Amino acid sequence: MRDLTRDARKEVNSLSREAAEQFDAPLLHNTVSDTVGEDDELLHVVDVAERAHALAEDRDQSDSIRDTAFGAGEDLLQETDAIVDEVVAGELANVVLDDDAWLDVYDADRVASAVDEATVWLREHRDAAERAGVEDILAEHTEVFEA
Repeated sequence: MRDLTRDARKEVNSLSREAAEQFDAPLLHNTVSDTVGEDDELLHVVDVAERAHALAEDRDQSDSIRDTAFGAGEDLLQETDAIVDEVVAGELANVVLDDDAWLDVYDADRVASAVDEATVWLREHRDAAERAGVEDILAEHTEVFEA
């Protein structure tokens, strides 16, 4: 686990919670929360953004440095939504493609419900599936994008 600043950890926790709250199915809620909160790219971007914000608050720095640091932090945080969507798309693709793997933990009806909910999300976020590199495999092995 990356050594995050306190503010970065709070931001990642918030992003994980928000991503998970999109889903009613416990399988999706739990796996999305865990996966988003452990994604290395997201952790790195949020950590750097929060460190830039900390630099922007450092009164020992010149106004130019502080302004630049603040802008950099804000620019990086604007990228987090796209990163989160890509992580979610990848995880939902795993659920759809390997739904039998979840039957040890969840009953068949809950898994089927999760797959249905994942399918709807992936259809609505096809661009995220493409960026995550899962659109082609989903199109080839499932009916996610046939509706």
